[in-house]
Amino acid sequence: MRLGFPLLLASLALPACGGSASDLDRDCSFATGPVTGDWVPLFGGHSYDWLYLSHRVAYLRAGVERPNDDGSFEVPLGLIGGDWSTGQFYDDYPWYRVDHTRVSTDAVQGWFGATDLLVPARGRVDQTVTVDLAATGLPEQGRKVVVLQGLCFDTDVPLAGDYTGAYDPGLGWTVRGFGADVRPGIATDESLDVDLRVHFQAGPLDRSDLNEAIPFSTVKATILYSILNVPDGDITHAEHGSSMFYATQGQSYSDTPLLPEAERRVLIDGRAGHAAAVPLLHGFDFELNAAHDPDRAGRYLRGWHARIDGFDYEPDSGRAELLVDGWASHSSAFQEGDLEVEFRSNLSLLQLPEEAAPVRGHTTGYFEIGQPLGSRRESVDAP
Repeated sequence: MRLGFPLLLASLALPACGGSASDLDRDCSFATGPVTGDWVPLFGGHSYDWLYLSHRVAYLRAGVERPNDDGSFEVPLGLIGGDWSTGQFYDDYPWYRVDHTRVSTDAVQGWFGATDLLVPARGRVDQTVTVDLAATGLPEQGRKVVVLQGLCFDTDVPLAGDYTGAYDPGLGWTVRGFGADVRPGIATDESLDVDLRVHFQAGPLDRSDLNEAIPFSTVKATILYSILNVPDGDITHAEHGSSMFYATQGQSYSDTPLLPEAERRVLIDGRAGHAAAVPLLHGFDFELNAAHDPDRAGRYLRGWHARIDGFDYEPDSGRAELLVDGWASHSSAFQEGDLEVEFRSNLSLLQLPEEAAPVRGHTTGYFEIGQPLGSRRESVDAP
């Protein structure tokens, strides 16, 4: 039975801790520079899930930073929805997961960089960053590989100057797509181009003030990436795509299950004989309501997953099996429309000698009830 809105809110009994979305900590900084210790941590993706309701996306951060000399590292996190998450009306609290793999610097050397971009209202921006390889401290000899290490989106950017409405962009947008991708570009002996592709697109829904503000919107994006130097190894690229459709309009808290494991499995045939291997994430992208919704409506989201959920490798054959979790849900008290999700990921299998000594792990947790949303960090101890 569908609860009426006032009854639903009373049943949740959400404690309001107060504070506008713009007043919360929206840090998008990342630690960058050369890896000087014994381990390079690699980002395997992230997930967020709200406890109670679906929300706008106002601020989102997830990644894996440059490590300390002892191999420990920080996992930067953060999430803010609209004013139904921040305590202005009611509170909500997300839980999170970040997957990561550490590789010994005996086999892989690394340098971390970050770039700020502005995503216009059309929802996409491409930018090329030229990196001076001598400044990275990476060895001259070896293959250079570029991987995604983290991302941050912040909607608290002033609307275009000719906007005359009253919508606060710091409250976020109902989204119809987001993602980030990094790829190597032109390479010389002295430099390497890193091509960044960033996606964050708002879509209209049930708020007229938000809908009217979308054409004037800009979103700040910060992309964290690393250049890896691989003296001895093989890399095999793969792309994975999946789609799902949830016919949920008019329902409350409907079931939006993960895809069957068979549709999330990615098989990569590498070269036989390498003792160790790790999965690499170069990028991911969500498109919502692209095929069946001519108006490309946005959605409040209850959660999303964009991560490598499992990995298995056979050294004798060189074959790897990745399990990719690409999922989004708007299951909530009110679902203003059906939800179509198209997910794409850009992946690689990096095969390495035995001294790579990979260590896989993940960081999970939640924002405690009564504590403010916004940025936070988790520490991962040395292996």
